[in-house]
Amino acid sequence: MLCSVMVSLLLSLIAPSCVGIVPERSLFWRAKLTLSAPCILPATGKACLAAAGLPAAFADLLTGLDMSPTLIIIMILIGYAILGMFMDGIGMLLLTLPIVYPAVIALGYDSIWFGIIVVKMVEVCLITPPIGLNCYVVHGVRPDIPLQDVFRGIGLFFVADILTVALFIAYPEIITWLPDLVAGRG
Repeated sequence: MLCSVMVSLLLSLIAPSCVGIVPERSLFWRAKLTLSAPCILPATGKACLAAAGLPAAFADLLTGLDMSPTLIIIMILIGYAILGMFMDGIGMLLLTLPIVYPAVIALGYDSIWFGIIVVKMVEVCLITPPIGLNCYVVHGVRPDIPLQDVFRGIGLFFVADILTVALFIAYPEIITWLPDLVAGRG
């Protein structure tokens, strides 16, 4: 897949010059370059990680620990919470999922369950300081409300989100019931 993406990018960069279009002035060329970068960079990073064997090594490390899988998941989620204080959600997911996902699957957890948990943690991170992107959005929409009041106002939502994640960890059937029913496993 990586090779096909690289070849298509290369052809899209060469083709305009073959027909006489100056690439620096072509809006189409710039759009192709801008839109192809988000596709190439994660694929390249994932291929490099896989070639280095890091996801498999991390999975072996976590499965070899003398700890319960639930405690390992809680530690992973605490890591997401710490990362979320300083990174946006997409960057955090692109950075961590190629390494963490194989380890979680090796621990025996359901992939749909883990996806929902990670998305919920990203939502939690979007309201926690110092970044708290959603709080800044609310402040931008309502500049008459001081930013400190916005951060104070999310306190109950933060507690509710943490309780939701705890409930999902304690009772994974809440998440997996419907997918299992549709797949005929339940």
